[in-house]
Formats: sequence, C-alpha cells, structure tokens
Amino acid sequence: MKFVRNSTKAVKSSLPLYLEGSNGRAVIVQHGYNGYPGEMYGLAKRLNDEGYTVVVPRLPGHATNAADFRRTNWKQWLNHFRQEYINLSGRFDSVSLVGLSMGGLLSL
Repeated sequence: MKFVRNSTKAVKSSLPLYLEGSNGRAVIVQHGYNGYPGEMYGLAKRLNDEGYTVVVPRLPGHATNAADFRRTNWKQWLNHFRQEYINLSGRFDSVSLVGLSMGGLLSL
C-alpha cells in the first residue's frame, strides 16, 4: 500500500469501484484494516462477470495518508459500510456481503 505524505489525494487503485451487473443481485466487497479497494478489484471483476452489481467501497481514512487514518475509527468504518448496504438494499432484492479480514468483520 502506498501512502502519500501530507496529502489526502488518493491513488487510482484506492478509489471505490462500482460495476453494474445484469442479474439483479448486488455484492459489497470490503477491503480490510489499513487496506484499499484495489486489493479487491480482481474478486469484484470476477463477480461482475457472473452478473452481479459490485461495490468496493473505500473506508474513511484508508489509502490516503497516516494522518487521515488516525483521524478515523471503527464506528466511522462501520457506519460507512452500513450506508453502502442501505444504498444497495433499496435497489436490489439480494445484497451479499464479502470482506477480507476486518472487512469480513464489518460484513458480519
């Protein structure tokens, strides 16, 4: 993972990803603690190839710099993840949750 010192500019692989699907079902794929969305792009692409709409969010404070990371906490991460779920559940009958490490914990 690459942090940019004294900047909140995010590198391309750290940007959230949204892939529209065709089967009417959605999946949130969540990176882990101190991770970034790019770690999950391969899985997201594979799920999208199967027809799922896939969202790979970037948790607050992740993938910018250490200062941003220190200003956030688990409550902000959980609320962000929950909001992603609420947004998708309003559009899809089925929303599955997948996560790596802490992303798995958020999914539970």
